[in-house]
Amino acid sequence: MNRITGAEWTTGVSPRVTVSRTDLEDNVGEAIREIGRETEIEVAPGKCPSAQDFRRAFATRWASKVMPADLQRLMRHKNIKTTMKYYVDLDLGEINDRLEEAMK
Repeated sequence: MNRITGAEWTTGVSPRVTVSRTDLEDNVGEAIREIGRETEIEVAPGKCPSAQDFRRAFATRWASKVMPADLQRLMRHKNIKTTMKYYVDLDLGEINDRLEEAMK
């Protein structure tokens, strides 16, 4: 059993993971990394997932679905420029690519 996640592993069976509330509150990032190591999940070559990866994925997924001001509040950015730089401008780039493709 994993000391941080409380995960129990059985060969050929999906892991059953239990995380105590204390571990979750104190060690969210470490718990995510440990789960990634134990399951051999990588978000990039040699890099296990982190809490920041989940945060980034959340924002990227919602960037095209909500108004920038709403995304700013969801991400708890103090300045809308941060939201625009990292998430909304990326979405505009995708829109530009689609427009250019449609014009061919």
